[in-house]
Amino acid sequence: MGPYRSPMGSLVRRGKYANHLGIFEKMGEVLAGAALDLPAIDAVISIPLPYNRLRSRGFNQSWVLANSVAGFLALPQYQILYRVDGSEQASKTLLERGDILTGRFEVRPHFESGFSPQRVLLVDDVITTGSTAESCALELLNLGVEEVYVLALVSGR
Repeated sequence: MGPYRSPMGSLVRRGKYANHLGIFEKMGEVLAGAALDLPAIDAVISIPLPYNRLRSRGFNQSWVLANSVAGFLALPQYQILYRVDGSEQASKTLLERGDILTGRFEVRPHFESGFSPQRVLLVDDVITTGSTAESCALELLNLGVEEVYVLALVSGR
């Protein structure tokens, strides 16, 4: 929706690093408007946050965004993925981020059979190289999802 070095990027950084949950609730409504331009979606899924980051921050900004989008579109939202590797992406170089994050995300065991949505929307706050979204999308495709769309508030670094 916008570059990282923009007013939208400033809001994302403020929300994440100053723990302003409300910023993401409002920005989720903006993101939901962009989702209206996508083909029909069956479900909304958030990018998982590493457990240590979730614990220290107290919330997953991607989940808050996905929850707003799902509510606006009247769709179910699932926390189907979890992060195996707890390393932080923000501190990595673009070259380090460029490697596909294969094996860092997995499908929660209770979703491994019987997950039926065929077209899902994967929601994140920031996309830098796309490797996180790609890794998550591959897990969903391996599960049997046919199409994965990705929306984020900002891109770049």
